[in-house]
Amino acid sequence: MPVITLTLAKIGLMVLLYLFLFWVFRVVGKEVRDTTEPERASPDLALAHLPRLSIVEPREYRGWTMPLRHDLVIGRGDDCGLQLQDPHASSHHARVTARGDDFFIEDAGSTNGTYVNRRRIAEATRIRRGDSVQVGQTVMEVAR
Repeated sequence: MPVITLTLAKIGLMVLLYLFLFWVFRVVGKEVRDTTEPERASPDLALAHLPRLSIVEPREYRGWTMPLRHDLVIGRGDDCGLQLQDPHASSHHARVTARGDDFFIEDAGSTNGTYVNRRRIAEATRIRRGDSVQVGQTVMEVAR
């Protein structure tokens, strides 16, 4: 075989190897970012007095909390304020809105529905301390 062919094959394999390593590091980096606790992602101390959504199920995410805020989108999408790693959640599953001092949650047209205190909701529903909210298979509790 000519030397030029072997050299080009060697360079091609090196390029493929570097592309593969780049892809691996990119995927690992995304996984590390996705497993960061939502509470640590926004360390704004002014949010400390707001009610929080605390994850109860699944067990591996138990205890993670997120302050409730106006226009909080919950789902699997990258642009969600509370991004869930739940295959049963839609990309934009539910939305939390504020009206005065009260918070309301509404389903955003998800396939599996949104539940408050084990009841499927069809319209914006007020959520209070102690209420249970289920999105997909993720169960959260409203806490202060």
